[in-house]
Amino acid sequence: PVAPHARAREVLLRFRAIPNQIRDRRKHMRKYRMCFSGSDFISWAVSSELCASRTSGVELGQLLLDQNLVFRVDVAKSVFKDKNALYRCFADEAQFAKIAEDLRDKHNELMEGEHDDLIILKGLRDAAILRVLPKQALAILSESCQLLTFQQGDAIIEQGIEEDDEAMYIIVTGTVGVYVSGGPHAG
Repeated sequence: PVAPHARAREVLLRFRAIPNQIRDRRKHMRKYRMCFSGSDFISWAVSSELCASRTSGVELGQLLLDQNLVFRVDVAKSVFKDKNALYRCFADEAQFAKIAEDLRDKHNELMEGEHDDLIILKGLRDAAILRVLPKQALAILSESCQLLTFQQGDAIIEQGIEEDDEAMYIIVTGTVGVYVSGGPHAG
């Protein structure tokens, strides 16, 4: 006799090898990635003669659940159904998590890098002092600009420190406070 876990793994490996069984699916206007339906699994198991009936196909699917090889994605239930219930392999879940992480990383790269030029140009266009400049002049000016991000409490310019006396700062989002310390040059 074959151990239940070994049998369940073998069945799942055979099922996953069939093209288009595990794919993105829609249910109730929501997209579920890399999954299969209970009824498709059972139809395959019966046609592959891994089980004699749909009832024994449900038992085979339940074995996959019990052995923690698959899980239900559309609801939190642990009963295998001969319906349009959707299941995902834990092996695919790790791959799906990696894909999702890669997509998040690429999105963050795009948001941090390529959009800087657009943010700078918008900041220049929105600055009241620069509104009279034509678009071409703003585009040229934007090439010499740099997008900086500050956290709450950061000092942008400090009184009495001459870092770059030709710099100009345009606040694109957020607010700043101006604090002048008392002394001979305070006004």
